[in-house]
Amino acid sequence: MTEATEIPGGVFRDARAGASARREHLLHERRAEYALMPHTLRRIYVRRVARAITGAAAGLSGAVLLFGALSPSVHDALGQLTPGASPAVLSTVLLAGWVLTTVTYFVARCYAEDRYARVTSSTVRESADVFGDLDRLAQLKPFSVAAQMAARVEAPSVALPLLGLALLLPATVVFGWLWIRGGVFPNPAEFEYAMFAHTMTIVPAIALLGALAFAFAWRMRGQSHDDLARPSRLGDTVALGIGALVLTTFAAAVGKPAILAGIGLVGFVAAAHVAATWVLRERTHIDMVR
Repeated sequence: MTEATEIPGGVFRDARAGASARREHLLHERRAEYALMPHTLRRIYVRRVARAITGAAAGLSGAVLLFGALSPSVHDALGQLTPGASPAVLSTVLLAGWVLTTVTYFVARCYAEDRYARVTSSTVRESADVFGDLDRLAQLKPFSVAAQMAARVEAPSVALPLLGLALLLPATVVFGWLWIRGGVFPNPAEFEYAMFAHTMTIVPAIALLGALAFAFAWRMRGQSHDDLARPSRLGDTVALGIGALVLTTFAAAVGKPAILAGIGLVGFVAAAHVAATWVLRERTHIDMVR
């Protein structure tokens, strides 16, 4: 009796040859898709990641500044890191925060470019696992992976910049007001006194603003193109109310409600409007290349 193993092409035939041929076909298709994939998705992803990371850097700088104004121990620890015999701690932290935020934007763009290239190119690479490659190549397309990457960072790219603005803008407005009022670079001691005296007043309002910034970004995810395009969209209305609450509270604390609240209010409304406009434009571009 003849055994099955002796039958040419029998039931024990190795399936790798067919799987390899199928993998080569899928690799050819995916690499063609990857080569022809528009750069729009890459630019959107890079901008969104850069905005999110930059907003986080601004938020971190603002949080350090607030903690330094609230806690003497934190202030003293920051003083150990600040140059000079009589260091201007809070002024240095504020200016360094803006420098850090600016530098972070460009570093974040480089990081996002590299990550985008690594993740999308991994969809067209082959490995030693033929059958694993078949599953991956059948399910993952370069365009779909890129679109998902951009979609995942949409909400952080809106929420984190608003949060960073909420934490860093109030102190910046005070610093700018002291500069304009005096006509010269502000006295660090005067700035520190204003921060020591009034930071506790604005912390609850800033916390509320931060929470609502995330809610604003989350709600934007579910809004249609038409909703985002409306001049009276919810985002601007919410930003208007929150900006008025936070900046009026802070401005009242330092005694200049009309000027400081007006500056801060314009800043928050403009930021929310720009964020919604960016998201609308980016979604339109993604739909155009689908």
